[in-house]
Amino acid sequence: MFESSAYIDRASEIKRLIKAADTPELQKKVREMIADLLGGSEMRLKQLAEELGFELKEQVKRKRKSVTVLIEEELEKRFPKLKNPVSDSKPDEEPQLPKNIRFKTINETFLPPDTKEIRFGNDAGEFKKAQVFPRTRLAIEMLEQMGVNLEECKFLEGVNMLNMIRQKSYRAIIIPSLQRTILVCDEEGNRTFVAYGIDNIERFYRLRKSKLRELVEEGLLADLVWCESDEWQLKLMELLNAKPKIKTGIKKKGNAPQLEKSSMPRDKEYYSNPEYVRSDLERFTEELGEWETPLDVNTGNISKLEITCSNGEKVKGATYLLNAGVALGMAKGIKEAQSKQAEILKTLLKTAGYEVRDKDYYSSPEY
Repeated sequence: MFESSAYIDRASEIKRLIKAADTPELQKKVREMIADLLGGSEMRLKQLAEELGFELKEQVKRKRKSVTVLIEEELEKRFPKLKNPVSDSKPDEEPQLPKNIRFKTINETFLPPDTKEIRFGNDAGEFKKAQVFPRTRLAIEMLEQMGVNLEECKFLEGVNMLNMIRQKSYRAIIIPSLQRTILVCDEEGNRTFVAYGIDNIERFYRLRKSKLRELVEEGLLADLVWCESDEWQLKLMELLNAKPKIKTGIKKKGNAPQLEKSSMPRDKEYYSNPEYVRSDLERFTEELGEWETPLDVNTGNISKLEITCSNGEKVKGATYLLNAGVALGMAKGIKEAQSKQAEILKTLLKTAGYEVRDKDYYSSPEY
């Protein structure tokens, strides 16, 4: 048992604060005080529960839930009604979402933490507050640019356990028209996952990250780490358009040269490589039809065509051009690249060694 008067005083302070916690900020403070005081010890949590007047013994036996989860449920029962249910967080602390987007809270922890993501006491010192990146907002903006009807999508958000280092919950964006689900967290150090499918999505958000990484290796999921916002959006669009990865070599199709599969990402070096770009353009040509040549390619007729690139990735024409524009420095972001697709295509044809025509030709779907 704890005999420290400092501990008893702290527990009493938490008990008083619970009754007065009528704002999101105060309720967050209560959870932080509990985590800072006790860390991840279940025994200490049980003792604190007794100090706070929480009767958990029978609940633990009956519901077979962890003490951490039960304490969270008890807090929710005892907290007074919020004066202002919507947080007043500053924009730089909580990235603003479109006004019509609301996430439904699910009383589960999305992507439960691995052991190293759980706080065990504070003998290691205070934890630095994590930086926040607007991944959720950028993902929604990207869906709008892709023409996705947001009204058809489902927006879900989990709840974090008391002793988690991660302060912000993962969110799930379920997209029926693409048959894809995005698992995203705005807190730094948390990569984004794209699941191929929308059915029984809880089978993914109930898994720990270590297991999700195994699924990424198996090709059942894709993942994405944070980078500059424009580049991150572009990579997310590629993952949403891509098919699940198949761990086989590139199959020969038609007369396109067969290059050895490369680990090279599609960056500036890739799009400056004549052999790679020529191979990709010839694959687009093959998709157009038997009598077509790379000079018949334009931004309209390859937009929705999908090929396997020289590095083994599957990509659609529109995404290929946008990615090339940003990678080559011809555009700062996706929006600018969209307005320069004809110029980008002309540059790629020139890189591949073709005699190019006026750029307006490549933007006309009539040719």
